[in-house]
Amino acid sequence: NHRSEPSCSLAFEPMLGDSGELVVRLKHTVDADEQLTISYGDKANDELIAQYGFALLHAPHECAVVLLPLVGDSSLVMQKASLLPPGTTFVNDAGEIRACVSFGWCLTSSAETDSLALNAPQLTP
Repeated sequence: NHRSEPSCSLAFEPMLGDSGELVVRLKHTVDADEQLTISYGDKANDELIAQYGFALLHAPHECAVVLLPLVGDSSLVMQKASLLPPGTTFVNDAGEIRACVSFGWCLTSSAETDSLALNAPQLTP
C-alpha cells in the first residue's frame, strides 16, 4: 500500500541477459504485524484517485492552480509580470495578462469540532 513516507523501497535489478528481479528493501525496522508500504510517488489526490482509486485525508502533495489577473496600467502590469518565474504568465483572448500560480494545502481534522479545516500556505509561483 501507498504511504508518503513508506517502510520499503522498490528497485528493478537487471541480471545477465534480458531478465531481472524486482527487489523490495526495508527502509527501517518494522514490527512483525506492521504493514509494508511503498510510495506511489509525489501525487495529489486527483492523480491518486484517477490512477489508483483512493485519496488521502492528509495528502502532502495536494495543490491547485489559480489564474490571477494582473491589473493596473500597462507599465505596472509588465513590471508585475517580469517579477514572476518564466512560463507563469500568458495573454488571454481579450489581450489581458494573467498569472498562473499554484499553491499547496493540507486538510486537518479536529476531534473537538468534528470538522475539517483547510490550511493554505502562501502562494508560490
